[in-house]
Amino acid sequence: MHREAYKRNIRMGRQNYGQIFCTQCGERIGHVISKDYKYLYLVFICKCGCEVVYQTKYENPDNTQNYFIELKNGIASCRRCGKELFYIDKRKIINCGFHVICDCGKQYNISLSKVSDLK
Repeated sequence: MHREAYKRNIRMGRQNYGQIFCTQCGERIGHVISKDYKYLYLVFICKCGCEVVYQTKYENPDNTQNYFIELKNGIASCRRCGKELFYIDKRKIINCGFHVICDCGKQYNISLSKVSDLK
């Protein structure tokens, strides 16, 4: 299933899921594991300094509250259904933020931290 999406400085595998690459430096920064999600917004700051953004279309996702998800070894898994959603290679990025709504309806988000908060 092909989804309409906003993409910036990103190259992805076919069908809008798969490997995620920074188009500026060519580094693989992660991959989307599941294609069965309702909404996916990923933003990364690559080690090369490039902002990498991917966002699918969705009507008004609620991002007013923080919904916690733990990244175990870089893998984000849904706490409700256990489905693995995406993987982030933390060694290849400076910072990341995301908002994902799993196919089961559970949603998670992490805001992009200010660079000054990371130091």
